[in-house]
Amino acid sequence: MFLFPAGVLCLLSAFVLGLGKAMINTSMMTTLQNQTEEKYLGRVISVYHTVCFVAYPLGIAFWGRALEWSGRNYIMTFTTVALVFFISTVLVLISSRIRSYFGAEIHASK
Repeated sequence: MFLFPAGVLCLLSAFVLGLGKAMINTSMMTTLQNQTEEKYLGRVISVYHTVCFVAYPLGIAFWGRALEWSGRNYIMTFTTVALVFFISTVLVLISSRIRSYFGAEIHASK
């Protein structure tokens, strides 16, 4: 059975987390490619992907066990606070980059 408010919240959360993951992944891959010597690039990227693919199931197992152990309220509250903090941090970082970019562009045109 699909619970309307909870289902919509889950879909919205998945969408926001997917956007965050895409931003982080793009930044990480760009940084790895720019900072790594070409002869080591394949090895470094394979280690990065291995760590990521191992970390996701371990994180899910940890949080699943924590949710089972402590009950729903504590974990859901912590996750909500962490998500709000993450979104706020991303918005602050993006807004300062946008302001600095447009500020430099305005000063250059004068």
